[in-house]
Amino acid sequence: MKLTLRGTVYVADIRKLGGERVSLKTSDLDEAKRRYIAAVADIGKAAKVVKVRSEVTLGMGLLEAHRGGDWGSAKDKRSIGTRWKKVSAFFPEDTPLSAITRSRMTEFIGWMRDHKDKQGNPRYCPKTINRHLAFISKLLRDAAEAEVIPGMPLVPWLKVPKGGRIRWYVQEEEVRMLAWFRDNAMPEMAARAEFLLDSGFRRGEAIDPYRVVERCAVLDDQKNGRQSKTPLTPRALAAALAKPWEGMSTSQLNGR
Repeated sequence: MKLTLRGTVYVADIRKLGGERVSLKTSDLDEAKRRYIAAVADIGKAAKVVKVRSEVTLGMGLLEAHRGGDWGSAKDKRSIGTRWKKVSAFFPEDTPLSAITRSRMTEFIGWMRDHKDKQGNPRYCPKTINRHLAFISKLLRDAAEAEVIPGMPLVPWLKVPKGGRIRWYVQEEEVRMLAWFRDNAMPEMAARAEFLLDSGFRRGEAIDPYRVVERCAVLDDQKNGRQSKTPLTPRALAAALAKPWEGMSTSQLNGR
C-alpha cells in the first residue's frame, strides 16, 4: 500500500491493479487506508463483472441446465428442448446472459405475438409466452444465484385469464364418446378413456410405467420425489390391468 500526501489530502496510485491515480480526499491516514482498501475492492468487483458479462452466454446456461441440479433431474427433457428452440430463434446462442434485460424480454414477447397461424390468429397465447419467459427466468436466476451475472432482471410476465378452456364432461357426453370409440373399432381408446376419466391420470401418465397394487394405480416417479397411489373404480381397474393401448406411441394415441 503506497499512499502519498499531496498538499492536504492523500493520493493513491492503483494503476497496477487496474485502476487509476485517485485522490482519497482525506488528510487522516487511517481514513485514507480504509478508503484505499475500498477502492481496490471496487476494482476487483468491476473486473469480475466485466469478465463474466463477456464470457457467460445463453448457450452455456442451457448446457449447465442439462447437466445437473433441479434441471438435470427434470422428468421430461423434451420441454427444455422445446423452450430452447423458441428462445434461441430470437436470442442467438452466444448472447451474454447479462444482455438479456427486461426490455429485451419485452421485445421477445412482441416477436412471439407477431406470429400468426394460417387463419391470422395469434399462435402463442399468454400462457405459452409465459412458459418461454419462465425458461429464460430460470437460466437467469440460476446464473444470478451463482454470482456469474450481477443480478436478476425483472421478468415482464403477462396476465393470464383464470379458468382457461377446461370444462367437465357430462355423463351423456361420456357415454357418446365411449360408444363412438367402440363403434369405430377402437376398443383400446375406450378402455384408455375409462381409465383416464376415473383415475384422473394425465394422458402421459397412462403411457408411462405404473403399477397396480391392491386395486390402486401407483406412480413412483413424481416431481416431488414421492409416490402417488390412486384408488381405481372397477372399470378403471380392468382397463389398467389389461392396458390394451400398450405399445402405441404418444402421437398415435393423441391422433386417435
